[in-house]
Amino acid sequence: MIYLVIIGIIVLVVSVYFISYTANEKTPIPEELQERYEEAQTCSGCHAKRQHLIPEEVIIEFKEENSL
Repeated sequence: MIYLVIIGIIVLVVSVYFISYTANEKTPIPEELQERYEEAQTCSGCHAKRQHLIPEEVIIEFKEENSL
């Protein structure tokens, strides 16, 4: 009996994840964020930051300008 409860909980969690993932994929990107979204798709900043190619001052300045 306990195994059925555990399996039920796992199925429930996976189902909730799948439904929320599907709903999120169907949600359109707000118009005011479309430009930032497209820019983020081609950004290689995180990769460069990990390799320390971007000075820390530049990162801090960027965050301040974009209120992150």
